[in-house]
Amino acid sequence: MKSVLNKLGPGILYAGAAIGVSHLVQSTRAGAVFGFYLIGIVILTNIIKYPFFELSPIYTSKKKKNLLEGYLDLHSFVLVIFLLIMLSTFLIIVSAITLVTAGLATLLIPVNISLNTWIIIMAVFAVTVIYFGHYKYLKVFTRYVVLSLTVFTVIAVVLAFSEAREFSFYLGNPLDLNNALDLAFLLALIGWMPAPMELSAWHSTWAMAEKKIPEYKDAMFDFKAGYWGTMVLSVGFLTLGAIVMFGSGESFSKSPVNFAGQLVNLFTAQFGAWSYFIIAFAAFATMISTMLTGFDAHPRVLSEGYRFLRGKPRDRSIRRLEIALLLISGIGAVIILSFFSDNIKALVDFATIVSFLAAAMLSVINFLVAYRLHKEGLYPKGWIRWVLMILGIAGLISLSVIYLRLKFGL
Repeated sequence: MKSVLNKLGPGILYAGAAIGVSHLVQSTRAGAVFGFYLIGIVILTNIIKYPFFELSPIYTSKKKKNLLEGYLDLHSFVLVIFLLIMLSTFLIIVSAITLVTAGLATLLIPVNISLNTWIIIMAVFAVTVIYFGHYKYLKVFTRYVVLSLTVFTVIAVVLAFSEAREFSFYLGNPLDLNNALDLAFLLALIGWMPAPMELSAWHSTWAMAEKKIPEYKDAMFDFKAGYWGTMVLSVGFLTLGAIVMFGSGESFSKSPVNFAGQLVNLFTAQFGAWSYFIIAFAAFATMISTMLTGFDAHPRVLSEGYRFLRGKPRDRSIRRLEIALLLISGIGAVIILSFFSDNIKALVDFATIVSFLAAAMLSVINFLVAYRLHKEGLYPKGWIRWVLMILGIAGLISLSVIYLRLKFGL
């Protein structure tokens, strides 16, 4: 077991970054609002997106280079596009994650301070830990948090099934793609399911931070464990939302604090009141790991991308840029949340829809890098990956066009 756990590195960080908002918030909301109607969409999204994310461990282990360098090899303009997408979304993403984490902190820690104060505390905590901390400790912390939450979730789902009086996978409200609100929720769900497309570059950058770049076999084991583990958890959270909340007349609150309480109650309804603080702590620790990986990844990836564009070595100037971006992350999140802290749904939906619209372009970029690897004889053989990528690109572009037409009358 120790040997297996030691193989979990960048893949488990990927899982830690992915599980937070997309699973605790979006998957649970999907089940609570639509029952099991979207379970197929969740599973299909994970399957279709797999080759785009899998490109990271393939490229890094085969080429011994960062995926960002693969973007640069296509053309410097491609890397510039990626960095611009990252710059346009990173403050929104870290803000959404910080808000959910602060809501859980308010619920769990019995200190009479406001949500806005908790937001500041969480932002300062994240910036401090990433500045003074080390990649190794972030990896170890995330590893055990993700494994613990997985165990809790699987047990809770089994108990929910055993106690459900009525159960049917067909139970649910249909989704109307001609309805802007329904379509917006679908895009928000897909946008961060299992994670924003930018995480392919995050994963590669974390892999390059390892003392020794993992070999192909170990890299794929690590990645698959993290990726498919996140799919199991997304289905688990949707199931809890569907069984416990769907049709009950209860809906998730816009307030981050109340939302956090409802989320924890999904578990305690199965385990019993005694488990309240255990589950709250598990959810809080999960969001802490998601927040830390988010605050770590954005400055790290943006500074590395700049370094590759300039053809510079990793020197003090790159480290100073990384620190500056880390501070901007913390300050920017606090400023944004001073306007959005009273409506968790609006902020999360906005962040995930922006990520979805960016995903169409990023999927094309990853496809081109995969094709270049194929021409070099370094990409795995088989047609299924190419079919999934083509379906993914077509689906992302089609849904983006439909949404923009409904939203802006184009």
